[in-house]
Amino acid sequence: MGAVAMAERPATRSAGGRDLRRAVPIVLPLILLVLPLVTSSPQHHSWVAASLLWALWVASLNIVWGYVGLLSVAQLALGAIAAYWVAILGSRTDTNLAVLVVVGVVLSMVASVLLGAVSTRLKGFYFTIITIAFALTVSTILMNWDVAGRTTGLMFLRSEIPVIHLGPYELIATTTEGFYVLTAIVFVLANAIAALVLYSRAGRAMRAVRDDPQLARSLGFSPAAIRTLAFALSGALAGVAGILHAYSFQLVVPELFAIDQALLAVMLIVLAGLGNVWAPVIAGTIYLLLYQVAPIDGDLRAGLLGLVVILVILLLPRGIVDAVPAWRRARAHRAAHHFEEAPA
Repeated sequence: MGAVAMAERPATRSAGGRDLRRAVPIVLPLILLVLPLVTSSPQHHSWVAASLLWALWVASLNIVWGYVGLLSVAQLALGAIAAYWVAILGSRTDTNLAVLVVVGVVLSMVASVLLGAVSTRLKGFYFTIITIAFALTVSTILMNWDVAGRTTGLMFLRSEIPVIHLGPYELIATTTEGFYVLTAIVFVLANAIAALVLYSRAGRAMRAVRDDPQLARSLGFSPAAIRTLAFALSGALAGVAGILHAYSFQLVVPELFAIDQALLAVMLIVLAGLGNVWAPVIAGTIYLLLYQVAPIDGDLRAGLLGLVVILVILLLPRGIVDAVPAWRRARAHRAAHHFEEAPA
């Protein structure tokens, strides 16, 4: 019953609630893309662009962990594959940049699908250990490979990115504002795709496989095929995020995709809430407030983030996204309790 209930959950909620959640990919662009009109500060654009990048990482992780129920710590390693591919080939050949980006994203997808194939044999904790081993292997190779620049990495110059024409407008991605707009457009598209998947038959199948693979199979869903689809989508998002991540720093170094950075993505999605289309938005907002706006030192920031994660797990096990529904449930419970105690 768990799989069926979870799979059909979106259909049992109010039409207004469904419309609100499905409007995220439509309303969000209007909020994000109007920012350059509100402020011309390069620092503000840089802050929000960095937050959107982390929202992309969380969107990638949300598909495999939130939708399919498999915790992967390899998302940044998958992104590193695409980023290093573009950086290495871009500095050694005259290949068109768009071709390099597409091939890099495909490589991340393939690596993700191969990694996901392990999930048919290993479940839960054991699968997570495999992803940690994969991330450490990728990091070790990059730090000891001459072609990849070892620990010093490779330059990823913004001057290599051409001007992007959007109808009558020109997007000059070499500027801070241009990079922000580019990142916002990519994030909006990624979040729209994630929302379409979540509320489609494929999304219901993913949740059914997550909750009860055997029952999902009896309902006609193939757990292997569903997991393959999830890992392919997740790998593609990780590849795009990896390329943009390297582009924002203008270089690719192993530290950008290290295991501690992957754990940051895990903590952000735990705070935001698993398996919800709002999770990347909330995670990006948390990163913006904690890592960009708040004047907190690095060590203190890490401790504060850990404390917040503990409190959220204890008070809101489903994440911040469940804060309002939890308040409504508590209010309804108090009202029902008061009604029962009221004198006849």
